[in-house]
Amino acid sequence: MSNLGGTYNVATSKEIQAIESYLLRKEVSLNVALKRLEQLQKEKIPSVNSPSGFFYLSEQTDAIYDFYKERYPALFEKQEFETYEQLKHRAVDYFEEHFPDID
Repeated sequence: MSNLGGTYNVATSKEIQAIESYLLRKEVSLNVALKRLEQLQKEKIPSVNSPSGFFYLSEQTDAIYDFYKERYPALFEKQEFETYEQLKHRAVDYFEEHFPDID
């Protein structure tokens, strides 16, 4: 999967797609992920690197982490997620394993 799982201090719409899919244990569309990112992000930053022409980024990874931790406290405690990066990497691994054909 392209543009997924980098080590920058931003959250991408593709990463939100992976996180949502991981937490819900089902495929979540990129459109749903974009809506979630828009909900969490005060300002959208489009990227020209996306095949669709828009690739939203958020520099608010702490706020995103807190949002998901509040919604899924038992999972966060069980999995011992302490940072956005830990959550993201687990979600990316899950997403790539379960939905390998999605770009």
